[in-house]
Amino acid sequence: MQFIKKSYRFFTQDVLLPFRAGLAAGLYPMAFYISNNYDFVNSSNHLFFFITRFLIFPIAIFYVLYFLMRKNRLHFYKNKVLLVLNAAVFFFLAVLAVYAVIRWKHLLLIGFLTSIVFVLSFFIKNLIHKIIVVQFLLLLTTSVGFYQIIKTHLSYSDKWLEQPDTIQNVVFKKKPNIFVIQTDGYVNFSELKGGYYNYDNSPFEKWIEERGFIAYDGVRSNYKNTIYSNSSMFSMKHHYYNTLNERDVLMNRNAVISIFNSNGYKTHAFLEAPYFIINRPKIRFDYINYSYDELPYFTRGLSNRRDIIADFKEAWKHNSTPNFFFFEKLQPWHIPTKAFNSKGKEQERILYLERLEKTNTWLQEILTLIEQYDPDGLVILMADHGGFVGMESTDEAVHKLEDRDKIYSVFSTLFAVKWPNNQSPDFDKSFKTNVNLFRILFSYLSEDESYLNHLQEDASFLQIEENNGESTYKAIDASGNILFEKHN
Repeated sequence: MQFIKKSYRFFTQDVLLPFRAGLAAGLYPMAFYISNNYDFVNSSNHLFFFITRFLIFPIAIFYVLYFLMRKNRLHFYKNKVLLVLNAAVFFFLAVLAVYAVIRWKHLLLIGFLTSIVFVLSFFIKNLIHKIIVVQFLLLLTTSVGFYQIIKTHLSYSDKWLEQPDTIQNVVFKKKPNIFVIQTDGYVNFSELKGGYYNYDNSPFEKWIEERGFIAYDGVRSNYKNTIYSNSSMFSMKHHYYNTLNERDVLMNRNAVISIFNSNGYKTHAFLEAPYFIINRPKIRFDYINYSYDELPYFTRGLSNRRDIIADFKEAWKHNSTPNFFFFEKLQPWHIPTKAFNSKGKEQERILYLERLEKTNTWLQEILTLIEQYDPDGLVILMADHGGFVGMESTDEAVHKLEDRDKIYSVFSTLFAVKWPNNQSPDFDKSFKTNVNLFRILFSYLSEDESYLNHLQEDASFLQIEENNGESTYKAIDASGNILFEKHN
């Protein structure tokens, strides 16, 4: 008890008030942002950024004011000054943690709430101490989020990344330049013709066919969103949504980049937005068109967009073969994630198809450029998932879907290939889902079909919300049949 009393007296000393006020102002907003955006901020650089901006800077500012007021007549008003500063800093950081941006309307809200706190200080004695206690208690609301993060770390195993054969030692006998162009949410030609899309895309289909592309019908993704789909594709393995730090897997710890490097390829990533790198993972691509110096710490990764074609033109000047190029274009995108942002099924369909037409124009531009640079290159057009057209929002896919066209709207993906010398391999019909893209490609480059013996199951999986959390279900089997079978 004596120790507790001494500790209480120590921490309630007047000289520690700026420390308590500054710490309380930043700790909850920092914990809130991290617990709700862990995949975006799980790097040592982010941790340093948050500790300095949310904790050290506020405490330092509070102490500067405290000592400036300590030896003059303002000493009598220090509690009110620290209270107003605490409230202003807390509301500012809280708004930043929620919206990841500060706008004029946010500043007006912050000023209004701070004014309320100031007025209340005339009616409530020692309000600053009470406010600090409340701010510390708010930390309890983040406990569930941090519990889930810790639980995920403790239960996670990266054994899923291990290959079932010796494909990581594959030796290529063909070494063309390889161009993989991923258009976000672009549905397969076969699906665009009917279902909820009902769109005539034949002019573009004819255009790429005239340039030697083979369009493969019925191809789809294995997972419903970009990061899960691509981390599986670049690893050539299923993770069944049981994965951690997917961006690090995608940009660093995957078999595909290792295999290209070991076969003498220079690897390039051209991203329209920094969505793949917002948590600042280690990057094993030899070239990427983004620098972390230009990447803000508060970002959802969809702003700060770059012109992929302009970046590609500049990088080609320093070209030395063979090369692997990966382009990630954020069109035609998909319908809104949340229903409150949706304009309704029909209007969202129209907007999607308008973006699809713009995407076709962009694809024609970059494909013409690639044909000019390297007419013998191997070019793959693909997508990461479907456009979700036919739904009010993508959130509908967290519940059991029984409508065949809706399920295929989630997973159906563009897939077309221009093979060197227009000679496709006999096994090109093995292309069914994204997870097997590179294993099939490496079989072609190595002229070794034994690698096809370990293709992953061409199934598509959804995470469904249930009473006890989220469960993974197989939504489409390897034969393309609709089913909802729980995956263990």
